[in-house]
Amino acid sequence: MRIDITADPPADVLKSKKRYLRISLALLGVVLFAVLLGVIRVVFDSGYDALLENAALVLFVGAGFVFVYFAEKLNEHKPLSKEQHDKVEKLCRQHQEIDRYCRKVAAMNRVLTVAELDAIIAHADAVHVRKKRE
Repeated sequence: MRIDITADPPADVLKSKKRYLRISLALLGVVLFAVLLGVIRVVFDSGYDALLENAALVLFVGAGFVFVYFAEKLNEHKPLSKEQHDKVEKLCRQHQEIDRYCRKVAAMNRVLTVAELDAIIAHADAVHVRKKRE
């Protein structure tokens, strides 16, 4: 998720979280189906052993990689822990832009996400680097 601290917070965080959750669950279903194909291949003796084995392998590996990608996207939507929230409060006291962004998020009646925390930390680091250069 692309977050810009100087702009308004995204309003569709919950909608994108639901979309990533649905995609992740569908891919997990494909992975479990591939495991089932592998079990069928091992338990039952059929004339399609090579086909079942290859199909199970392709589905398992392909869907597995895509599942991990979408699971990481879903991880960006997690709410902050207590320690992370304390870190944001500390950065809010040090930077006006971050405080303004957090107030906008609070006005939307939602909590900050891990992706927003990463963007806040990156913004604070960029400000510190700029101040050191001056």
